[in-house]
Amino acid sequence: MRLASKLAGWDIDIITEVELERELKREEAEKTTEEEIEEATLNNKDADVNKQI
Repeated sequence: MRLASKLAGWDIDIITEVELERELKREEAEKTTEEEIEEATLNNKDADVNKQI
């Protein structure tokens, strides 16, 4: 597999199942944080609009 990736010019990361689970949990936590920030930002914009009215 390493030779094939070198010949094809691909970068292939081989990780254990435990590493994969950690990475997926980290990505999910980041996604949740991003969604919370986006929601808070939208709520603040709505509040600002209501103040102006």
